[in-house]
Amino acid sequence: MIKRDLWLYPIEFAENVSFRFIESGAVYLFVIPAGIYYAYRNEFSAEYPSLFDVIEGNLNGGVLTGNYEFQVATPTLSSDFSDGGIKLVKTSGSVSNFGWAFSYGTFDDTLKDVLGFAGADSNRFTSGTELVGDLARSGCWLEPEISFRKKRGNAKKIQFRNPGHTSRTIQNTRWGSLRVRRVRYGWIPAAHVHEGKVSEPGYAEVARLAQGDEGNLWFDVWEHGLSTYRHSILIHDEGADDLEVASHPFEIVYAGAESAFASDFGETLQERGELADFWTIDLVVERHPTIGNYGVG
Repeated sequence: MIKRDLWLYPIEFAENVSFRFIESGAVYLFVIPAGIYYAYRNEFSAEYPSLFDVIEGNLNGGVLTGNYEFQVATPTLSSDFSDGGIKLVKTSGSVSNFGWAFSYGTFDDTLKDVLGFAGADSNRFTSGTELVGDLARSGCWLEPEISFRKKRGNAKKIQFRNPGHTSRTIQNTRWGSLRVRRVRYGWIPAAHVHEGKVSEPGYAEVARLAQGDEGNLWFDVWEHGLSTYRHSILIHDEGADDLEVASHPFEIVYAGAESAFASDFGETLQERGELADFWTIDLVVERHPTIGNYGVG
């Protein structure tokens, strides 16, 4: 099995978000409270609320006949992007159909993106047991299978210069330490990095994505996580296995104070060459000192 990292960046709903669900032809209304969430299952910490737990809690709260669970899937349209999508699975209950009611009222666009139905305006439902998203799920960035990567952990000391000494007797006082992680992903197709690229057929083909599928953009990790100094969840090596976090090697990472990686998207990138639009993602992030189980480096 190919090892692939997964970055989960924060998803913010500034106000309560309602969504409608179809079961056996009837339409039901549910609400997701305003807040910041992460797109995974089985919450491991209240600091990192699980969006999928909240949605499953609505669906499985006793109003509906069926019971439902999110699982990793390969998108139906981006069918060459293995495990980059999501599906809703009916695990029990006798129903004639189920799915998302996109055509009833307003369905939040961000939530559509997470469900793998970006831009959909018609209802999506199935009479089977699985409803698979059309496109790559957003809320995360999954390392493409064609990537080459290198990761290294390190420690550094925070220090400052004592202004009370002369230049010849300057004293550096250390007052704490940080754990940092350098991450490099090489030969990443532009459509997995930059906005707008996947709208062009050639870029989409190289990235193994359907034309127009912007569900797996490194830019989103930067815009919603790194540039805001908010935490992202980095799952190492096993990011394509399922939608859980704590059962895999993971750590919490974020841009350090006044980091160039936070202020400039381009600082996280190196262009591989002028003739082929491939990129190396290369950055250093700080690591949460106590949350996580990835102790390498």
